[in-house]
Amino acid sequence: MLSSETKVVTYVNKRGERSTYPLNSAMESANVEMVKRLKYTKDILTHMLNQNAGNNMNKGAPGTAPAGIDLGPGIGGTGRPGEV
Repeated sequence: MLSSETKVVTYVNKRGERSTYPLNSAMESANVEMVKRLKYTKDILTHMLNQNAGNNMNKGAPGTAPAGIDLGPGIGGTGRPGEV
């Protein structure tokens, strides 16, 4: 679970154990499974934002590139492919 309000990531593993990490350092965690899932989540959200921006432009609606997802160092970015 990502919380933009408290800027933390709460991860629940397969055994139901909960771990909470600061958003700005979650990608440096030793929790390899959580880091893998965060990267996947970032990719999915970035893809959705890029598709949404493309759909808005195709409809003639005024729009700009997605503002991006700021999930901390190495996670967030501009929302554009290839940029972190």
